[in-house]
Amino acid sequence: MGQLGAFSKPVIQNNLVNGQSTYEWPDGTKYTGEFKDGQPHGKGTIVWTNGQTYTGDILHGQITGNGTMNYHGGHTYVGSFFNGNPHGQGTMQYANGSVFTGNWVNGERE
Repeated sequence: MGQLGAFSKPVIQNNLVNGQSTYEWPDGTKYTGEFKDGQPHGKGTIVWTNGQTYTGDILHGQITGNGTMNYHGGHTYVGSFFNGNPHGQGTMQYANGSVFTGNWVNGERE
């Protein structure tokens, strides 16, 4: 699935370092959600320019915790993430309609 979770520390609009806000990176990727100490942290939504979206937990700028990833290829993963990859218990519904529910390690089905 690939590494998706790393974010550089953004400069927050209106000097908002903590709380709810929106930040857009130069490539068009947009994050709306909670910030702590100037980086995404808490609950939020990321929308990439290719149409891929993530909604869920962000930990110190990393997609880590529980959430939903809608991949640009048409499949959807709901479950646990670590550093941007499915990791732990989760369900992947593939674009062809097949479903896998179980344990994931670094983005791979176990």
